[in-house]
Formats: sequence, structure tokens, C-alpha cells
Amino acid sequence: MRRPAKTLRRLAIATMAASSLLATQAAVAHAADSPAGFYYGADSDSPTPGSSPLPYREPGCTPAADFASYVGEIGSGLLFSSQDPDGYTPGFGIGWNATDASEANVDHFTYGIGEGAGAYFWLLGPDWQGDDLSGGNFGSSVVGTPAYKWGEQQGQAADADWQRWYDDGANRMPFRVIWADVENGDGDGYPDWAHNGDPNGWFTDSTTNAKDDQANFAVWAGFRDKVNAINDGHVPGMYSSQSQWDTFVVPQVGTYNTISGYNIWTAENDSGVTLECPSGWSQSVEGGGTSPALYFAGQSSASPNATMWQWSTNGSGDWDQVDANRLPADY
Repeated sequence: MRRPAKTLRRLAIATMAASSLLATQAAVAHAADSPAGFYYGADSDSPTPGSSPLPYREPGCTPAADFASYVGEIGSGLLFSSQDPDGYTPGFGIGWNATDASEANVDHFTYGIGEGAGAYFWLLGPDWQGDDLSGGNFGSSVVGTPAYKWGEQQGQAADADWQRWYDDGANRMPFRVIWADVENGDGDGYPDWAHNGDPNGWFTDSTTNAKDDQANFAVWAGFRDKVNAINDGHVPGMYSSQSQWDTFVVPQVGTYNTISGYNIWTAENDSGVTLECPSGWSQSVEGGGTSPALYFAGQSSASPNATMWQWSTNGSGDWDQVDANRLPADY
């Protein structure tokens, strides 16, 4: 997933016999996680574990830690157009690392470690009126669509994208949170998609760059409600960072600045972090001291739905940690 401001119902089932799985698991000396129930992983493009030993290990961890989760991009609001009102482009996944996904799944399905591979969807805000990836303009399926309906459209697309990826047999995604990716940025190497200075549609007045907190939140609500209504074994989640959420989605306080009861994945700034595998929700920084994982939308690292956090060790890729203890009870 793109780094902040500085810059999935079908549960895939292992085909092995239960007795064989148990025998395999019994032979595995799992690496230590810290604290118990926390798993390491990656998202988007990197980092990638080495080829041995098995199970795969998170690179750079001392002591050794398992590579137990991966989340990659499977779709985007950028793909909607008058020619493609469902927003689906086969093979799309510019933030997808097939090797990382496969290795996280080996650890999950073969060794019973962690959550395996999962997916995020690049969510666009209520004012998105930019160009589509083919160079044309968005049609009436997007432009002028009320915010909540636009969120529902994107939630429908995100679920359909996950199903297509799984049904086609190319990817298995047992990490069943569909993450809505809310941030600015340029769309992983595509031209700058900002509309009159509006980062991916999250400002709703192109002249003043004012924010409509209610409309912005309604996009998330539509996405969330649609994923829940489809009831396909997925749960919705939100990825953002405190700085971006507070800057261009909603202000630091207010009625719409809260997401409770849904998985939250936060990101830390790239600058100055030193540990590839920190313990818990805290990262050492250059010059001494620590930087805690800063959550958003009224949540903190102590919140029951603070599920995942991401950092980058001086730009070396997107590293993540998942607290499996905080996934839903019926997950």
C-alpha cells in the first residue's frame, strides 16, 4: 500500500487431510511473535522473505519471526468509467506482490501460521471527477452520484474483485478483511489523479478545497454497509494514517471522526524508524526514543479494533504487524 503523506465469502480451504496438517504443525518450531498473537508481514510491493527456511520468516527480524500476513491491492475507484461502470479491470493489481501473497499463504495453510494473504481497495472520495485509466472521463455512474451510493458502488466492486481473484484460482485470500485504502497519493505510478488539488476526491469544493465531513464519511459508510450486506464472509476495514485522515478526510474532532467496531489499519511515517520488526505498537527512531503507532478516527492502539499497523524502515518497503487477537470473534 502506498505509504502515507511523505509518501475479502469464500474462505479458501486447505486441501490437505487434517491429520497431515496436524503432523506438519507439530514438527514446526514457530518463531517467537511479540507480544503473543502478533504476526509480522508486508503489504503491496515489499519486503519479501528469503526462500528458506520454511516456514517463511519475516526478513530482518531478530529473533526470527514468521512471515504470517500479506495484503495487496486488488482494485480501485480509479477504474470506474462510463465504459466500465463496475470498475473492474482484469489483472489489475499494481500494488500486488504475488510472491509475498504465496509465501504468506504457505505459512498459513501449510503451517497454521497467521492470516495469510488479503486485499485492499483504493477508495475514492465523494468529489472524484477525474480521468479514468483509459484517458477518458468518468460517466454519470460516478459524477454527481451521492456520496453514500458512491461508497456502495466501490464496496460492491471490492467484493466482486476479491471473488474474481479467488474464483479464477490465481490467488487465495484467507485474510478476510477488505480494507478500504483512504489516502492521497498518485495511484502507484499513474499520473497525479488529484482533481484541482483535491486528493482523490476527499475535498468536496474544488475552489476552496473545503471538506464536507458528512459526505466524506458517507463514502466509507456506503463501502462498509455494502460489504456487510453482501455477507460473503468478509468484514470491512479501513486503512489510513492519523495525519492524512485528519488533514483531508475529517478534522481531528467532530461527529464523523469516529470508526468503532471495524478493523483499523494505520500507517506510520517513513522518516527515522530503525527496527524492521518492532515489538507491539511501538517503533524505535533515530536519535533515541520510540514512535507509537498513531491510530485515527477516534481510535488508539489500545482500541479493540486496532488490528494492524504499517511502517517503512527508511523507505525499504511496507512492513506490517497484525494483532490476530483483535480480529472479530466470528472471523
